[in-house]
Amino acid sequence: MKTRYQALSELEKCLVLSLTAAVILVVIQFFWIAALQYEVALLKEEVHTQQTRLTQLEQASQKHNNLLYSTYESMEDLNKKWHDLHFRVLENTWKLGN
Repeated sequence: MKTRYQALSELEKCLVLSLTAAVILVVIQFFWIAALQYEVALLKEEVHTQQTRLTQLEQASQKHNNLLYSTYESMEDLNKKWHDLHFRVLENTWKLGN
């Protein structure tokens, strides 16, 4: 193969070297594209995982907000009942005083 290469003219040598370089470049690009596709697949999986986590966090946040609202309403109801009871105690105290 070496003797055959040496027997080629300068133009033919240039063409062989160019073709060899092109083949090497194509092989390198193939592996580079395969590696990039693998990275993209990993990123897609990570995005899906993050979206699932975000959805779960939003649901937990909604439950928490509902619980807070329910607690607030309960506290308001207790506060109204306390004021009504306090008013009745004051009213009964005033009636007893007269």
